[in-house]
Amino acid sequence: MSPKVPTFAEQLAAARSTAVHLELHDWLPRRQASDIALPGNDFWLFDDQLVRFNHFTGDGESAGPSFSDDPAVARLRSTAFASAWERAVPHEKYSV
Repeated sequence: MSPKVPTFAEQLAAARSTAVHLELHDWLPRRQASDIALPGNDFWLFDDQLVRFNHFTGDGESAGPSFSDDPAVARLRSTAFASAWERAVPHEKYSV
């Protein structure tokens, strides 16, 4: 069973409190991510049901979003996100 991914409301609440206090960063070394099905595009996962993919042009401009409510797509993103966070190294402990 994969860890529970926070709901959209929980993520917003956490983002607000994080932004007020300090910005937190964790790092996932690429060697620790080889067996995680990370997406090729940035994404937002809403309540483990709806995925918003963010697409960008070659110069970094937004190319507009796309959406998926396919349960398999949402599950894959949720599992990848949870796996990445489980393995992430806090910024203050990360070294190159």
